[in-house]
Amino acid sequence: MMSMAGRALDLVEAMRPYREWLSGNSWEANASLGGSYDSDDIQDYYQTPWDLGYGKVINFDHDFIGRAALEKLAELPHRRKVFLRWNRDDVLDVVRGSLFDGADRPKYLETPSSTYATLPFDQVHSGERFVGVSTPADTPSTSATGAHWP
Repeated sequence: MMSMAGRALDLVEAMRPYREWLSGNSWEANASLGGSYDSDDIQDYYQTPWDLGYGKVINFDHDFIGRAALEKLAELPHRRKVFLRWNRDDVLDVVRGSLFDGADRPKYLETPSSTYATLPFDQVHSGERFVGVSTPADTPSTSATGAHWP
């Protein structure tokens, strides 16, 4: 697990003035990224209003801060928010494994979501194929079983 400051603020030079202003006791400096999804590019963790299903409520008929940036994003491809239906046997395997598989056991599964990092991001697979990223309900971005699919 790496602190959010470690990934987001230290890797993006444009954030230097904010990083220098930011208190070491702030939420941003102490929040952690965790989970099975791991990327060296902090922008892979960014979520746009369209990724979150909010694109339909953005109205460009007036001026507002950030309008130009959102207008550029509006033309790009977006991930889409979907809801996951857990497979009974997969859930049983994870729970059983977390209790009895020793050192190679999976992370525990707590419903509606496990919170092992401030901002957990986990891989979603269909068979062996990576198809998206799951994020929890207690972040501002998605529902308890929400995922962002490319």
